[in-house]
Formats: sequence, C-alpha cells, structure tokens
Amino acid sequence: MMIHGKLFHDFLQYKVAVMNGQGLNTKDKNSQKDVVGNLMIYPLEWLSVGGSFIRGTGHAIADSEYTGIKTGENYAKKRWSAGGVVTTSRFNLRTEYLGGKDRNVKSEGFYATGSVCFARNLDFIASFDYFNPNKAADFKQNNYIAGVQYWFYPRCRLQAQYTFCNKKRRRTERFQPDTGTGTGQILSSKYYGESSYNKPIKER
Repeated sequence: MMIHGKLFHDFLQYKVAVMNGQGLNTKDKNSQKDVVGNLMIYPLEWLSVGGSFIRGTGHAIADSEYTGIKTGENYAKKRWSAGGVVTTSRFNLRTEYLGGKDRNVKSEGFYATGSVCFARNLDFIASFDYFNPNKAADFKQNNYIAGVQYWFYPRCRLQAQYTFCNKKRRRTERFQPDTGTGTGQILSSKYYGESSYNKPIKER
C-alpha cells in the first residue's frame, strides 16, 4: 500500500508505503511489514534534494559474514539516505549518503557521480563510491571510476571506463581477514569493461 503526491506546485514530492516480501517475485519469509518513505524537494529547476528511509524486519536468506546473522533469522532493519541531483545542459551530478543498521551492526555508504559534455554526444564520466558493511569491524571498499560515453541514438550509448577498486579489512576479535591476505593489506583490482554506471544522470 502506498500514499504519494505532490505539493506546492510540484515543489515537494512524497511517498510513504507499507510493504512486505523478500524482493521481486519472492515469497515473504515473515509476517512483519516494512515502512518505506521518500521525500524530494525541487527548489530550483536544475536542483533536487531529498531523502528516504526503510524501517522493518528482515529475514536472512544466507549467512552474513559482516553482521553475524544466520540463515533463517529475523532481524531489525533500518535504512536511511540523503542526497541531491544537479542537472544542466552540459554538467550533471548525483550524490547520496546512506546509513543502515541490521540488528546491532551499523553500515554506511556514499557515492558521487558526475558527467561533463565536452563534445557533441560525448561525455566524460567520473565516479567515486564507498561502502562499509560493518563500521565497527572496519570492512570498507572504495571504487574510483573514470570513463567516456558516446550517445549514438536516444537512450543508447557506448561506454568505456577504468575502475580502481580499493578494499580494506581489519582483524578484530570476531572477524578475520580473507585467507592469505594478512591484516591491514589493501587489495586492488583494475579492469576495462562495461560500465557499472548503468543509469545515466541525464538521458539524451
């Protein structure tokens, strides 16, 4: 069930919903419902800011090395986010901070993705994202992305990018590093390939 609408001549947009289920086309594993909300404000033609939240009960379908929650267990689930979008004819930026708590384990993440049009139908893209699924244990990963995309048809593009991935895991009493990595070791991977930036900031 969802309630949604716009106020003040589309200056503010809201959505509030009560939901169940484990995801798309998946049978629910418990009887609890989640409350989901989203609020967006459009103060300027080129700017939007807002946030969202989820509060409810999750059901683990697999063991989690980050939270210690086991398969089949129910757990308290909280999520919230705040961010903004800047959209102009030549420059676009989307950024968001996300926080979460599964049972007693806190997590956080952040991303910022921007594009600049420097030639006809050709954009330069840069992106940074960070995720830490367990702040107390200091699991974290940073991804740095740079690339170009060419729009050869409306909503159709070719994109090439370079990604540098930086992971860090710290030894604690409860969590151990991956086999053979050693405490404090930084793992990195480099690849050229299809973009993980699947949703463009602004479609042409």
